[in-house]
Amino acid sequence: MLQTITSSESYIILAVFAVLTLAALIYLLSPPPPMSLLEDVTIRGAEIRRRIRELLARGTFTADTRTVLVVGASDQALEHHEAIWLLRESNVNGSAMAMIRLVWDAMFRAVWFDGFATNEQVELAAHDELDWQHISVRNDIKRGRFGTIQDSEKAAKLDKVFGKEFWKIPNSYTHTGRRRLARRFSYDQVKPSYTEHELAQGLSAATEALLSCFVVLLKNLQWHEEADEIALMYNRYHAEFDERLHSGK
Repeated sequence: MLQTITSSESYIILAVFAVLTLAALIYLLSPPPPMSLLEDVTIRGAEIRRRIRELLARGTFTADTRTVLVVGASDQALEHHEAIWLLRESNVNGSAMAMIRLVWDAMFRAVWFDGFATNEQVELAAHDELDWQHISVRNDIKRGRFGTIQDSEKAAKLDKVFGKEFWKIPNSYTHTGRRRLARRFSYDQVKPSYTEHELAQGLSAATEALLSCFVVLLKNLQWHEEADEIALMYNRYHAEFDERLHSGK
């Protein structure tokens, strides 16, 4: 036999429905939680890479050997950058961190081919016959671009990019050094232990390689409008992330 709902029961049902409706509205209208540093760095890096590709696709290039090496190395750096993002997305973090140096290597070679390599060196490199062990790409770029730095603060900043201490970190990850091996373990388990802060710093370093080197390359190609746009992206990126990367927040 069916029972009728009393007035008090109907009030309870209406009250529950009202509470649930209010909770749903609060959820829908509330601002989304702030993204983590790693999420922000990942999104901004992908946006920057896509924009640089768009700018690079605007122009035409001569087919001389030097230009082919410069543009080819630059495009390879963009692909390395994208590969890091794909590895990170798949949680293959050790390999992602190992590739960060490859972005810098490709970009530095592009800058070196563009402004510092002799014609003979360009031809040797084009045939894989250049003896890279006797060439200091970073020192050539540092001296050629900046000369002797008197300002100690500026010199310290340059050493962060060109100096040995900076390169110890990506070298360790690329060549399975102490830093990389240490992060293969979580206490006594063989389980990667990369923190989000470490990953954010690594991905950011790869993006900074693109920003800093493409400014130089596009200026040398006389693409001033595009170079200015990347310079603006570079300044905005540092304003947005420098303090956060330092603090990890």
